[in-house]
Amino acid sequence: MSTVARLMNYGVPSLKIRRFAGTIKGEPVEKAMAILDLQSSPTCQTLAKLLRSAVANAVHNDGLAAENLVVSNVLVDVGPTMKRIKPRARGRAYRIFKRSSHVTIEVDLRKDLRGKVEAAGGGTAAKTAGKSTATKTAATKSAAAKTAAPAAKKTAAKSTAKSTGGDAGAAKTAAKKTSPAAKKTTKKGEE
Repeated sequence: MSTVARLMNYGVPSLKIRRFAGTIKGEPVEKAMAILDLQSSPTCQTLAKLLRSAVANAVHNDGLAAENLVVSNVLVDVGPTMKRIKPRARGRAYRIFKRSSHVTIEVDLRKDLRGKVEAAGGGTAAKTAGKSTATKTAATKSAAAKTAAPAAKKTAAKSTAKSTGGDAGAAKTAAKKTSPAAKKTTKKGEE
């Protein structure tokens, strides 16, 4: 269950990026960040920013803990090349190739945690692997709140359908046509 972050059309040749990309491949995220922060190249600063984005994607989208992640793969592909001309003596022109590249950083769970997730069956277990208990309880509460809100809407629609004579379609249409202020007054009146 890997998570990726991509940087497209980065205006640095791929050979210059691959020098630094190879140093972080297979490393834990904290160590990879330390390696990139110690380098003085502006390319490393951009790679560090992309790595932070990949970690944020894994934490936010997949629910993984940042301390359990490893840089599983770093791909540096050739991007589009801009062709320019440099004027030279006696009416000649030399070509200048301004190369760019596409960078993809892939982060994944550590190998020891991957086995536990596969044994658990994957799916939601993979998302909660490595989460702290406080994060798990917060996620459970927010999921319960999300499921409670549609249920309350359905109950309100059913009660208006009963009051209008059982026509659910008419109740939904009536609920859509009423203004928010009218809805508040009717809800207070019902209570």
